[in-house]
Amino acid sequence: MSSEFEGKTLALLLMAKTEEGDDDWAVFPGTFRKDGDRAYLERDDGHEDFEIREEWVERIRPVDNEEVRSILQNCDFFLSLSVGSIADSERESLDTTGLKWPQEDNG
Repeated sequence: MSSEFEGKTLALLLMAKTEEGDDDWAVFPGTFRKDGDRAYLERDDGHEDFEIREEWVERIRPVDNEEVRSILQNCDFFLSLSVGSIADSERESLDTTGLKWPQEDNG
């Protein structure tokens, strides 16, 4: 697994659909870390680390636009993944992320 991202800031960009079918997304920033064959996003503020699968590493892209960089919380790289709701009966066969989707702030 490539270590070219070691110590670089990485934004995990999760994309989903709302119950109404609208696009929704959330950004989880951190630092790319590698420990042996394991890669993970080391998250700040005591949040649980997020494992990055080997097959996802090739999907990591540089942030090359300043407007996008501000959206991705000033990270150097990003990894986008699609996520969705699942039925309780499907949970056992899937991996959980441990990530909590941010709540919308309505002021």
